[in-house]
Amino acid sequence: MENNIDKTILFPEIVEQFTEVIERANKLIFFVCDIDLQKEMIKNLKDYCLYIKSFKKQAKDYNNEEKANQFFYMQCIINSYISTLSIWISLKESTPQSAWNNLINAQEYLSYAERALNGKVDLSYIKKHLTNIEDVIFRGFPLYNSLGIIKKRRCLLYMRFCDRKL
Repeated sequence: MENNIDKTILFPEIVEQFTEVIERANKLIFFVCDIDLQKEMIKNLKDYCLYIKSFKKQAKDYNNEEKANQFFYMQCIINSYISTLSIWISLKESTPQSAWNNLINAQEYLSYAERALNGKVDLSYIKKHLTNIEDVIFRGFPLYNSLGIIKKRRCLLYMRFCDRKL
């Protein structure tokens, strides 16, 4: 058995691992995929995210802001995929509000990822995928995501802003 304690891994190897993990996750971000496979992938992605966070911490400890941002980018992409997979699981489990919240989370994580690398990456595929989900699955979904309290499928903050009474 290989001793992983003394093994040094280089950044290009981490990027290669990351790419492989995301490619596997990419195959499961559709409604028709088996829910158990999607749940297993979420578990794997959460574990992998902890792995990436450990590298981010090392980069921060060495004051390497550029590498820390690259690891933060990876962390955000992983979290976006976790949220994307969770959309389908929530819909299959008949919790559309949770699915909507997962969609918003997935989009926000992509936004953070873009900012982490100053827009130097092409995220158009996954962004388009999420936009399609929003347009097709949630067309006319009467729910707003905000810091306000949600009641009766209307955002209280939105209603106060519009000066409407509950």
